[in-house]
Amino acid sequence: MNWSSLLPVANETSSSTALSPSETARFALVDGLMRDGLAFVTGVPTDKTGDSILASDENSPNLARLAEMLGEIRHTFYGSLWNVRSLGSSSRNIAYTNLDLGLHMDLCYFQNPPRFQFLHMLRNRVQGGQSIFVDAFAVAEEMWKSHREAWKVLTEVPVCFEYQNDSRHYRYTHPTFEVARESSGHAGPNGSDGMPRLTAINYSPPFQGNLPLRWPSDGVMVDASPATRKAFYESLKIFADLTHDARFRYERMLQEGECVVFDNRRVLHSRRGFEWDEKAEGGDDVKRWLKGCYVDGDAIWSTYRTLLAKSRGGSLLNV
Repeated sequence: MNWSSLLPVANETSSSTALSPSETARFALVDGLMRDGLAFVTGVPTDKTGDSILASDENSPNLARLAEMLGEIRHTFYGSLWNVRSLGSSSRNIAYTNLDLGLHMDLCYFQNPPRFQFLHMLRNRVQGGQSIFVDAFAVAEEMWKSHREAWKVLTEVPVCFEYQNDSRHYRYTHPTFEVARESSGHAGPNGSDGMPRLTAINYSPPFQGNLPLRWPSDGVMVDASPATRKAFYESLKIFADLTHDARFRYERMLQEGECVVFDNRRVLHSRRGFEWDEKAEGGDDVKRWLKGCYVDGDAIWSTYRTLLAKSRGGSLLNV
């Protein structure tokens, strides 16, 4: 979608029973997110680079405006908005370097990791740095077809994710594949060949800790035997290898003014390394700069449902 199509035009009227032109564009955007887990908005102005989400702040970036068209920005210890810039030798996070960044999902060490991530490219004046996205639901479906036992292992064995940095210590365990319960209303595609519906996938190797020694399963405690650990790591390797399969990957060089929006519980993301001279970076002369934020799934699903209802004449039935 183009940024301008999302903005209300002059004399545009809003109706409770029909989509306006800007609402039609917004509906196409969130509909694409529901279907593919990945969408791009082009032409988002890059002149405002502040970190305020207040509309009254004249330097509030358009990223905040875009995110709040679809939901409410979620605040984390990174802030409401955050910046991805190379800090070189002073960085304590590989994301803030020019090095290759492996496939991962953000904040898996939270009990409830944010569902959607927005990344707006403010400056891109380097060689390299292509963004890579992988549909982990499609990878899981391939495992269901070809590696059924490994798929089952990844739904059962809890994985510890942990963050210790800057006087913070976050820790939580999730299975790699989260299977929907019968009562679950979370979004997730119905797999082919009878694959149970997944609500989320958790994969972030840099923050993966040791396997728990014991965990509950069907009301009893299960010990992490050597055989269980071996089966888990073999299964996780199958998953990791499949994430490099071209069938499930999409690579794109983000241009200045382009914002990618993706499902952080479905889509793995990474970045290729890029050329960057730490000594030449300074002041306002930033060579590569993204601004990001998170929005929870509930907010975007709400936007989707209300716009879907309008597209059907205002009826909320069967939405």
